[in-house]
Amino acid sequence: ILLPTTPHPAFPFGARRDPLAMYREDLYTVGANLTGLPALSFPAGFEGHLPVGLQLLAPWGEDERLLRAALAFEEATARAHLKAPLGEAL
Repeated sequence: ILLPTTPHPAFPFGARRDPLAMYREDLYTVGANLTGLPALSFPAGFEGHLPVGLQLLAPWGEDERLLRAALAFEEATARAHLKAPLGEAL
C-alpha cells in the first residue's frame, strides 16, 4: 500500500510550535505501528522547496518485498539522485 507519510508537506524549521499540531503530522504512520506491518517512509519529491514523503506498507513478514518496491520507485523516478534545491539546506 502506498500512502502519504504526513497529511501536509514539510514546513519550514521552527514554523510549528504547537505540540498537538506536530503530533497530528504523524497520524498516517500510526497504522503500521499498531498492526506490526513493515513500513518504509521515503522522500518522493518537493512541493515548492519543501520535501514531500511517501510511505509503503507491506504484508506482515514481507520486509524484503517492501524494500524491493522502494528501490523500484527510487530507480523508476531517479529519486536516488534527488537533492534539495540549492540554498534550502538547514
